[in-house]
Amino acid sequence: MRPPKRPIQLELAPMIDVIFLLLLFFMVSTVFRKDELALALNLPSVGGSSMEAEAMQIVIELSAEALAIDSMILPLEKLDSYLETKCLNNPLIEFRSARDTAFERTALILAALSRHQCTRLKIQTKPIEP
Repeated sequence: MRPPKRPIQLELAPMIDVIFLLLLFFMVSTVFRKDELALALNLPSVGGSSMEAEAMQIVIELSAEALAIDSMILPLEKLDSYLETKCLNNPLIEFRSARDTAFERTALILAALSRHQCTRLKIQTKPIEP
């Protein structure tokens, strides 16, 4: 004959341990996002640590109306002649563009930099504020 059946008892302490382990696993493996972005961009912060300036650096600032290189306002037509002398040693180019600047003007600057083999380009941006 079979021994009499004992009532089944669920051990509560191990089950709670398993629940907490699962909760901890999902909390650690989940990525929390502030905003849903189409691209994962690493933008420089405005108030962050300052980057060290290099000895050979050219700062290009572009707005809808004007172009300034190293704090000198130049017409867009003289950009090639200026870059011809400045890009001999492949300096670091820091490029700043205003938000309202047409992309065509930005594309002209980038094409001129490409023609003169200025390959070290840093585009300075500002994060979008809510």
